[in-house]
Amino acid sequence: LRHLGRFAEAGRVAAHAAKATPPDHATSSHQLWSVIEHGISGHDAEARAIYAALPLGTADEHAWMHRLAEVITMFGDVQGIKDKSLVSRFGAAWERLRQAKSTHSEAFASAANERAYWRVAEGLALRAGAMARVRVALARRRSHLPFIALFLLLIVSQATRAIIKLAAMP
Repeated sequence: LRHLGRFAEAGRVAAHAAKATPPDHATSSHQLWSVIEHGISGHDAEARAIYAALPLGTADEHAWMHRLAEVITMFGDVQGIKDKSLVSRFGAAWERLRQAKSTHSEAFASAANERAYWRVAEGLALRAGAMARVRVALARRRSHLPFIALFLLLIVSQATRAIIKLAAMP
Protein backbone atom coordinates (compact mmCIF):
# COMPACT_ATOMS: atom_id res chain seq x y z
CA LEU A 1 0.00 0.00 0.00
CA ARG A 2 2.86 2.39 0.75
CA HIS A 3 4.29 1.71 -2.70
CA LEU A 4 0.96 2.88 -4.12
CA GLY A 5 1.03 6.08 -2.04
CA ARG A 6 -1.87 4.94 0.16
CA PHE A 7 -0.14 5.92 3.40
CA ALA A 8 -3.22 6.35 5.61
CA GLU A 9 -4.50 2.89 4.73
CA ALA A 10 -1.02 1.39 5.12
CA GLY A 11 -0.77 3.00 8.55
CA ARG A 12 -4.04 1.42 9.68
CA VAL A 13 -2.91 -1.99 8.41
CA ALA A 14 0.48 -1.64 10.14
CA ALA A 15 -1.17 -0.61 13.42
CA HIS A 16 -3.41 -3.67 13.29
CA ALA A 17 -0.61 -6.03 12.24
CA ALA A 18 1.72 -4.64 14.93
CA LYS A 19 -0.63 -6.04 17.57
CA ALA A 20 -0.72 -9.53 16.04
CA THR A 21 -0.52 -12.39 18.48
CA PRO A 22 1.51 -14.42 18.35
CA PRO A 23 4.11 -12.15 16.73
CA ASP A 24 5.42 -13.29 13.37
CA HIS A 25 8.39 -12.39 11.16
CA ALA A 26 6.81 -9.07 10.08
CA THR A 27 5.48 -7.82 13.43
CA SER A 28 8.53 -5.69 14.29
CA SER A 29 8.48 -4.11 10.83
CA HIS A 30 4.82 -3.18 11.31
CA GLN A 31 5.60 -1.78 14.76
CA LEU A 32 8.32 0.44 13.29
CA TRP A 33 5.96 1.65 10.57
CA SER A 34 3.36 2.40 13.24
CA VAL A 35 5.90 4.56 15.08
CA ILE A 36 6.70 6.41 11.86
CA GLU A 37 3.06 6.98 10.85
CA HIS A 38 2.03 8.10 14.36
CA GLY A 39 4.99 10.48 14.50
CA ILE A 40 4.28 11.98 11.09
CA SER A 41 0.63 12.45 12.09
CA GLY A 42 1.62 14.30 15.25
CA HIS A 43 0.58 11.53 17.64
CA ASP A 44 3.87 11.73 19.52
CA ALA A 45 2.78 9.96 22.72
CA GLU A 46 1.55 6.93 20.76
CA ALA A 47 4.74 6.88 18.68
CA ARG A 48 6.93 6.95 21.81
CA ALA A 49 4.85 4.23 23.50
CA ILE A 50 5.13 1.87 20.53
CA TYR A 51 8.85 2.66 20.14
CA ALA A 52 9.50 1.98 23.84
CA ALA A 53 7.70 -1.37 23.58
CA LEU A 54 9.75 -2.64 20.63
CA PRO A 55 11.31 -6.01 21.42
CA LEU A 56 15.06 -6.28 21.87
CA GLY A 57 16.82 -7.15 18.65
CA THR A 58 14.56 -4.99 16.49
CA ALA A 59 17.39 -2.51 15.95
CA ASP A 60 19.61 -5.26 14.57
CA GLU A 61 16.94 -6.84 12.42
CA HIS A 62 15.63 -3.60 10.88
CA ALA A 63 18.47 -1.13 11.44
CA TRP A 64 17.39 1.35 8.79
CA MET A 65 13.73 1.45 9.85
CA HIS A 66 14.79 1.65 13.48
CA ARG A 67 16.82 4.78 12.74
CA LEU A 68 13.80 6.40 11.03
CA ALA A 69 11.61 5.56 14.04
CA GLU A 70 14.28 6.96 16.36
CA VAL A 71 14.33 10.26 14.44
CA ILE A 72 10.52 10.46 14.57
CA THR A 73 10.38 9.92 18.34
CA MET A 74 13.22 12.41 18.87
CA PHE A 75 11.29 15.05 16.89
CA GLY A 76 8.18 14.50 19.00
CA ASP A 77 10.01 14.41 22.32
CA VAL A 78 10.39 17.98 23.56
CA GLN A 79 11.59 16.91 27.01
CA GLY A 80 15.16 18.04 27.56
CA ILE A 81 15.39 20.06 24.34
CA LYS A 82 16.54 23.61 25.03
CA ASP A 83 14.86 25.20 21.99
CA LYS A 84 11.47 23.56 21.62
CA SER A 85 10.47 25.32 18.41
CA LEU A 86 9.36 23.08 15.57
CA VAL A 87 11.94 24.62 13.25
CA SER A 88 14.81 23.79 15.63
CA ARG A 89 13.48 20.30 16.23
CA PHE A 90 13.16 19.80 12.48
CA GLY A 91 16.77 20.96 11.98
CA ALA A 92 18.02 18.37 14.47
CA ALA A 93 15.79 15.64 12.98
CA TRP A 94 16.85 16.53 9.43
CA GLU A 95 20.52 16.23 10.39
CA ARG A 96 19.90 12.84 12.02
CA LEU A 97 17.99 11.64 8.96
CA ARG A 98 20.87 12.63 6.70
CA GLN A 99 23.33 10.83 9.00
CA ALA A 100 21.13 7.73 8.98
CA LYS A 101 20.99 7.79 5.19
CA SER A 102 24.77 8.08 5.02
CA THR A 103 25.33 5.31 7.59
CA HIS A 104 22.87 2.93 5.93
CA SER A 105 23.68 3.76 2.32
CA GLU A 106 23.35 0.09 1.31
CA ALA A 107 19.67 0.28 2.24
CA PHE A 108 19.13 2.82 -0.53
CA ALA A 109 19.58 0.17 -3.16
CA SER A 110 15.92 -0.43 -2.37
CA ALA A 111 13.48 2.08 -3.84
CA ALA A 112 11.12 1.33 -0.94
CA ASN A 113 13.74 2.50 1.58
CA GLU A 114 14.36 5.64 -0.45
CA ARG A 115 10.61 6.38 -0.41
CA ALA A 116 10.50 5.73 3.35
CA TYR A 117 13.28 8.26 3.89
CA TRP A 118 11.46 10.95 1.92
CA ARG A 119 8.14 10.05 3.58
CA VAL A 120 9.70 10.75 6.99
CA ALA A 121 11.49 13.92 5.82
CA GLU A 122 8.38 15.35 4.15
CA GLY A 123 6.12 14.32 7.04
CA LEU A 124 8.30 16.08 9.60
CA ALA A 125 8.62 19.11 7.32
CA LEU A 126 4.83 19.36 7.10
CA ARG A 127 4.72 19.56 10.88
CA ALA A 128 7.57 22.07 11.08
CA GLY A 129 6.31 24.69 8.59
CA ALA A 130 6.96 26.31 5.24
CA MET A 131 10.71 26.80 5.53
CA ALA A 132 11.24 23.14 6.42
CA ARG A 133 9.11 22.07 3.45
CA VAL A 134 11.21 24.25 1.14
CA ARG A 135 14.40 22.77 2.63
CA VAL A 136 13.23 19.21 1.97
CA ALA A 137 11.98 20.06 -1.52
CA LEU A 138 15.35 21.60 -2.38
CA ALA A 139 17.21 18.57 -1.04
CA ARG A 140 15.03 16.16 -2.97
CA ARG A 141 15.47 17.84 -6.34
CA ARG A 142 18.66 17.64 -8.32
CA SER A 143 18.18 21.05 -9.87
CA HIS A 144 17.59 23.70 -7.23
CA LEU A 145 16.93 26.59 -9.60
CA PRO A 146 13.14 26.15 -9.98
CA PHE A 147 12.75 25.87 -6.21
CA ILE A 148 14.99 28.84 -5.51
CA ALA A 149 12.86 30.85 -7.92
CA LEU A 150 9.70 29.62 -6.19
CA PHE A 151 11.15 30.49 -2.79
CA LEU A 152 12.07 34.00 -3.96
CA LEU A 153 8.58 34.41 -5.42
CA LEU A 154 7.14 33.39 -2.04
CA ILE A 155 9.26 36.01 -0.26
CA VAL A 156 8.30 38.73 -2.75
CA SER A 157 4.64 37.77 -2.43
CA GLN A 158 4.78 37.98 1.39
CA ALA A 159 6.58 41.34 1.22
CA THR A 160 4.00 42.69 -1.25
CA ARG A 161 1.15 41.67 1.06
CA ALA A 162 2.83 43.40 3.99
CA ILE A 163 3.33 46.61 1.98
CA ILE A 164 -0.30 46.59 0.82
CA LYS A 165 -1.44 46.12 4.44
CA LEU A 166 0.72 49.01 5.60
CA ALA A 167 -0.52 51.24 2.80
CA ALA A 168 -4.16 50.49 3.67
CA MET A 169 -3.70 51.56 7.31
CA PRO A 170 -5.04 55.04 8.15
